[in-house]
Amino acid sequence: MSSRTTNNTINSTKEQDLEGETKGEGKILYNLLKSSKKDQKRLKKQSYELSGDPTKPEYESASYSKAACGRANLRAAGWTDQDFTKPVITIGLPYSNGLPCNNRVRDLGDIILQAVEEEGGKGIFAFTPIISDGETNGSTGMKYSLPSRDTIADCLDMMHHGYMADGIITLSGCDKSVPGALMPIPRSNLVGITLYAGAALPGKCMDVRGGA
Repeated sequence: MSSRTTNNTINSTKEQDLEGETKGEGKILYNLLKSSKKDQKRLKKQSYELSGDPTKPEYESASYSKAACGRANLRAAGWTDQDFTKPVITIGLPYSNGLPCNNRVRDLGDIILQAVEEEGGKGIFAFTPIISDGETNGSTGMKYSLPSRDTIADCLDMMHHGYMADGIITLSGCDKSVPGALMPIPRSNLVGITLYAGAALPGKCMDVRGGA
């Protein structure tokens, strides 16, 4: 018997053993993932590494067995069996409540998350730092504004690839968050889109112009 034949026999036996040992709710999820993997038109591709790939031999990286710990953590975060079969979408949010340019990004992220899940995806938030040029102008804080552009991009890249997501949607407000939210998409050739979160709303000062 050739070495290749022996290896194929071992792989087939291990897969049969895995199917036999996977019972109850685990068996249901295993079959759901195996069925969804057959549809090559689905966006879900990379995130099989997160949910576990039922077509891989048990001993390989990101196999169904080796992803068991990851699934346990995701279940603790509220994921259901159906969630594991959905494409994972990174929702990139450069957010802080300390500046008017990006202080609504968190709320808009919730709206995007809801829309993603209504369309059959599973969203994962990726928050990043954000430094305001206007607030740090003329101070030592300005030293951090320009570098923050690359930090935002790197944070989004890290979260997207770290959670092995399939697509990405990013938001930006002003200053360095606009290029920072865009940069990861072309440089990693991601399936994604970046959106502007809108102009900053005016604040109020009760001692100026009657509260304007």
